[in-house]
Amino acid sequence: MAISVVTFHCTQVGQINCNCRLSGMPDVTLTFNNPHVLDDARLHPSVRFARFAGDKALSFVPPDGEFTLMHYRCVLHVSMP
Repeated sequence: MAISVVTFHCTQVGQINCNCRLSGMPDVTLTFNNPHVLDDARLHPSVRFARFAGDKALSFVPPDGEFTLMHYRCVLHVSMP
């Protein structure tokens, strides 16, 4: 009896939109539960790239008003018998 394996590919594309109404110069850090699933990211200029490249944390001082913090793409490959 031959067992066949089916592989599923799933791609998710999205963005994180913010609306900042904080006074002063707050330092904000956002982390992800599963940062290894992020395959591609385009970051707002306020995000510290070195920190993101190291541990996938979004560390930034937000600008006032509405802005897009990040565009991202996740690709998952799942094999099932």
